[in-house]
Amino acid sequence: MNIKIRQIYFNKDQTSKVSEKCIPYYNPSDSEANLFLEYSVIRKSYLDGFYKEGDLAGVLSWRFFEKARKTEAQFIDFILKNPGYDVYFLNPFFEQVTMYDSVWKHGEANHPGLWEIADSIFEKIGYGFKVSEILNSKSDTLYCNYWIGTPAFWEKYMAFTKPIYDYILENSQDQEIVSKLKSNAPYHYPVTFTPFLMERLFS
Repeated sequence: MNIKIRQIYFNKDQTSKVSEKCIPYYNPSDSEANLFLEYSVIRKSYLDGFYKEGDLAGVLSWRFFEKARKTEAQFIDFILKNPGYDVYFLNPFFEQVTMYDSVWKHGEANHPGLWEIADSIFEKIGYGFKVSEILNSKSDTLYCNYWIGTPAFWEKYMAFTKPIYDYILENSQDQEIVSKLKSNAPYHYPVTFTPFLMERLFS
């Protein structure tokens, strides 16, 4: 099984954290990278065809080992021992599954205002659900972009997430919601609501 993984780094000090099992990917600071974080690289990896270069492909942060407490090699080994799935993921925050029955409930508790933002955008683009209606379990709960998928999964994932990405960038008339989305969320370092919205779209 051919598995391709891009591992993101932002400066030279982080290159030592990139696994030999992954392809180093430098993601320089710009307006899109700063707003969308890992999703900007996921999108680029779709547009440049990287997602089709292997049987499975994914994008991981240079902090993967720090957060997941597993090496990239262990993640790959798990995939190889369990063939036949469209996507594989690793949720480093498994205790949160017992505390919240939805990634959105977790999001609202930790980043108040996320529900309003998500519901408004989903309604505007015609997605017929509210985040309050969504329930998750250990089989689909993920709080970060630690997933590796087939080309078929990538295509479905991008078809679902692209309208949200486009709305954020192109709908300047929705100033109230877009301004909230681009404002800093409650977190331990300055970051907007945007990545917390985008990373929950996997679930």
